[in-house]
Amino acid sequence: MNSSFIINWWPIYLELILDSGEKVCVGICYQDSNGKVFYKSSLRKELSETLFRDRKDAVGNLAKHACEYAARLIKGSPRISDEEIAPGIYLGDKKIVEGYDLNEMHSRVLRKVSFFSYLDFYKKASEHIEDKKGFSEFVKDRLLERKSNLVGLFDKQFRVLGAMKNFDFADNNGGFAANFYVFQKNSRIYKAEVSCLDLSMIKEHYKKVSLVVMVDFGYNSKSKRLRGYKEVEGVANHLDVAFKVVESTDEAADYLQENVA
Repeated sequence: MNSSFIINWWPIYLELILDSGEKVCVGICYQDSNGKVFYKSSLRKELSETLFRDRKDAVGNLAKHACEYAARLIKGSPRISDEEIAPGIYLGDKKIVEGYDLNEMHSRVLRKVSFFSYLDFYKKASEHIEDKKGFSEFVKDRLLERKSNLVGLFDKQFRVLGAMKNFDFADNNGGFAANFYVFQKNSRIYKAEVSCLDLSMIKEHYKKVSLVVMVDFGYNSKSKRLRGYKEVEGVANHLDVAFKVVESTDEAADYLQENVA
């Protein structure tokens, strides 16, 4: 019979282009009850080859260096968490996980990194870039002008699988919930993808969930530097989240009234 054991773990993030704000989880550092520190890579070879191509070896070496550096740091100071530990290398919050098999434990931790730490880290890092709430506030103003009782259903917070999540709109009857997003020049569409994932997590509690988006006139979706909203629509479809494109806040307000009525 295998013995259960408890391990501390930290996700390790790499900013491949300095000051870009885009980070990738490349590994997880573990510390067992005896204080031994080790790491396992989370950057899969086939994914690295697909994404980085001719840079895959360089990225792989950089990821290994980041993991080794983080492991050495944790051995000396296990209290460090959620900050840049070297140029382009970040360490996530320390967490605890327990189980019987290290490989099973690693997959469970990876899932937590994907669904919680990873998203929270990105959300915090990009708060100063763009205010997603601005759009929802304008929609709320339109409903206020109409004297709609939907005004009180904005800015909701729910506990989802142990984590608190914020949502722009949710009715009280489990019928409809929505987040709002604006595609504009230099927008971080990762935030829209995060919104899709957050919405998918509450699907069992709501009959319909939707990401309501508006595209600014100056947004060039074909620019090589910008990823198009079609990519976010693909994520929404994959997660079974409705993707509604509107041209104005009035149209967004109409959409809410149609779905909640």
